[in-house]
Amino acid sequence: MCDDPSACLPQEAEKTGKTIELANRLVGGLASENVRWAESVENFKQRETTLPGDVLLTTAFISYVGCFTKSYRTDLMDDHWMPTLKVGKLAVGKKN
Repeated sequence: MCDDPSACLPQEAEKTGKTIELANRLVGGLASENVRWAESVENFKQRETTLPGDVLLTTAFISYVGCFTKSYRTDLMDDHWMPTLKVGKLAVGKKN
């Protein structure tokens, strides 16, 4: 603490300046996070539309065709299951 208020002013001004600088850095960092979060939300919304179809296809595949040959599984998926899901308007995510 200073006895003379005018002598403390430069120290207080410097301290306040540093606080403002830190606050601006924090706000800037949070602004960039906002952009990333907005992109994530859009991605989750898109994936939310395909989630029921993806779960149905995955569970059916594991339950019913895991033991068959690859060519039979591919034929079953591409020629039978996927067209049936499209007719039923059940969205499915893209193959990886």
